[in-house]
Amino acid sequence: MKHVSLDTQHENVKQFVLSLPLDDDGSVLELGGRPVARVLAVRDEEELDAEKLKAAILARRDESRGLNREWEDVDRQQWDGIQDE
Repeated sequence: MKHVSLDTQHENVKQFVLSLPLDDDGSVLELGGRPVARVLAVRDEEELDAEKLKAAILARRDESRGLNREWEDVDRQQWDGIQDE
């Protein structure tokens, strides 16, 4: 996992990140109505439940696979439209 330091970011970026809700499911950032990132709060190791974490990881994987299929379908439709021209 890549770590990005907020210490070197503009104050507006820091405030935005710190303003995100600390929901267990995290926050999904969207651009143009499409999800581009999910931000999850970091929990103390003592708070982590291994089974709950594993379930969340598997659910996220399944969600990502679904989104990838949707994007592939859109790409295929675009490509087919170009080929038909």
